[in-house]
Amino acid sequence: MSLWEVLKDEEEGMVEAIYSYFEFLSDYSDVTSFVLVEGRDDNEIFKRFLDYDQLCDLIIVNGRRYIEEAFPVPIEYQQRCLGIIDLDFDYVITGKIYPENIVVLETHDLETLILSSPAFTLLLQAYGDSQLIQQFEINQKCTVVNRVLLSGKYIGILRLIDYLRKRNDLPGMNFKNLNYARFIDTTSLKLNVDELIESVKRNTNHEEIQKIDTNSIKAQMEELDGLFRDDWVVCQGHDISEILAIGFRFIFGNRGEYSRNKIQGKLKDADICRPEHIIGRPFHRNLIQWEHDHEPFRILISSLR
Repeated sequence: MSLWEVLKDEEEGMVEAIYSYFEFLSDYSDVTSFVLVEGRDDNEIFKRFLDYDQLCDLIIVNGRRYIEEAFPVPIEYQQRCLGIIDLDFDYVITGKIYPENIVVLETHDLETLILSSPAFTLLLQAYGDSQLIQQFEINQKCTVVNRVLLSGKYIGILRLIDYLRKRNDLPGMNFKNLNYARFIDTTSLKLNVDELIESVKRNTNHEEIQKIDTNSIKAQMEELDGLFRDDWVVCQGHDISEILAIGFRFIFGNRGEYSRNKIQGKLKDADICRPEHIIGRPFHRNLIQWEHDHEPFRILISSLR
């Protein structure tokens, strides 16, 4: 089936462009479903779960904002249209209500949805040396996944503090192009919270951020720690991939160059991202429920029905 990307430079008219494409697709088939996804990387992963050859068109929209704005869709498309969005920071928004026919991931983003499954172990097997991994876990007295998740959680909590600041119209922090090796230990993957905060402050070109007391931010982080149902809700996929890249590069990799992009690319592979990994999870159950409520339209590959 066809794949169309809504990737305009202008923001105005995006929703109308989506509706126009629905009309275009309807001229070719009245039995396929329309699934709106946030971006190109999401699209590649969803292809593992959704039957884009026979049952649905995957439509890449430039960000979740436009998916939410597109719903509710015109009545003639309501029975056949679904949107899938990341949870992002919605877990701290009390009473958040989503438009009908939008499915929200149960983890922060799609990368964490995949990494919170057996795909994490498969990734370690693909890029790691089993003996070095075993030695690391003996020395650290914890599993790789637990150490990576713990370090990623605290970065996620700092990102959450930044998100809450912006919601209150306060200056935000800059997390772009951080050198993770400055605050992730290259022998243990432990996070140095003080250095994380200082790195972000140095990286932010705003006087008010640079003057914030590091101890006050640490106190906020400690207050927020433990308030959430699942650490995979707090962690961001980008951070987990960066920490894993350090682990493969310095500790337990089976040689080669490792980067966040390489790890994120591997997550799209069929040998890592497997349909059976989502069976029974909230995301899978929600997709099954959507199919049940929108017969005769379907979206899932046969092994997931």
